Amino acid sequence: MSRRVAILIVCGLAVIVAVWTSASPAPERVPDASRAVLASETCSALGKQLVSDEERMALFVTGLKEHRLDCGPSNADEVYRFTWVAAFRIYHPITVSIMRTGDVVVAVTREYAWEQSARSFTLLSARERQIPLPEWTRVRTRLANVEFWNLEPETLAGNDGSTWAIEGRAGDRYHLVSRWSPRDSAFRRVALELLRLGGLGDPEP
Repeated sequence: MSRRVAILIVCGLAVIVAVWTSASPAPERVPDASRAVLASETCSALGKQLVSDEERMALFVTGLKEHRLDCGPSNADEVYRFTWVAAFRIYHPITVSIMRTGDVVVAVTREYAWEQSARSFTLLSARERQIPLPEWTRVRTRLANVEFWNLEPETLAGNDGSTWAIEGRAGDRYHLVSRWSPRDSAFRRVALELLRLGGLGDPEP
């Protein structure tokens, strides 16, 4: 009898451990920005010859009147911004910024339209929502899993498609990763997670 009881106890403990393990959240992985480039302390004027993806992105977000992440003071302890823009300007660009300041995380979503007459972008909508810390943990873990801060750039090319770009700023470190209409990939899934936190769905379903 005692042997049967012991077996039942062991089996019960095994079940409890299995259930507890499956219910426990995955441990957070923190994106390591230590090897990323240093952001410039001040933002210098952009010249006519834009030779890097970082310069082109800086010019684009300046046109949107968004805060540049590649230079100057940061407006958060850590921020990741996803920018989507189609090849043809009649489609409106979208930006979603996930920003952490202390223990407070917010998502700021903005959508723009191109005004041909003014030859500039106008803000269509802007909204902000606070993000629960578990959601922040999940997106940071995904960024860490794709080694965001070490991802290499790819040549952006195409006539019919869109640019998917994620910028990161952690303290004084900055990094930009761009992809052209990425198919199903870890990078695309991270971008879609940022869109979801911003209250949006896939812009290219």
